[in-house]
Amino acid sequence: ISRVINQEKTKNFASATSNHQFGQQNYPFQNQKIVYKTISVPMPVNVELTYEVAIRTDFQQQMNELVLPFITKPGTINSILLTSGDHRYEGFIQDQYQGEENLSSFAEEERKFETKISIKVVGYLVGQGSNREKPHFSVRENFVEVKIPREKVITDPKELEKYNL
Repeated sequence: ISRVINQEKTKNFASATSNHQFGQQNYPFQNQKIVYKTISVPMPVNVELTYEVAIRTDFQQQMNELVLPFITKPGTINSILLTSGDHRYEGFIQDQYQGEENLSSFAEEERKFETKISIKVVGYLVGQGSNREKPHFSVRENFVEVKIPREKVITDPKELEKYNL
């Protein structure tokens, strides 16, 4: 997600190198030992979900007033922005509305109008929820040099004499 220069550690490497090469701390030169701090997260998995909104009223005029924002608000694109906390999702209102009514046989039941509106939402999942084995995010720093210790103490007889071995 993010990669920034760790200024403190990069400065320490540059000071040590300039002191070693030029005998002076903070001597200007082209520093090749740059330490980066990298923040990474697991790869998100895209999912497509369909939500169904059911609107039920007693009068046709009420139904018209409630369905009108679903038709006119998104405009010609039929796209709406949904938010939850820091997350943003894009929803698409489907063109087909399923309307039901019981006007022909409401003698025994109350009169009702019902419309179902489908909304497809493109979302994402990050990690595995409470079953995760890896952390939500990780912070890492790159290495700039590899130091391998010399085995001179074991193989060089002059060094053995220094330590009385």
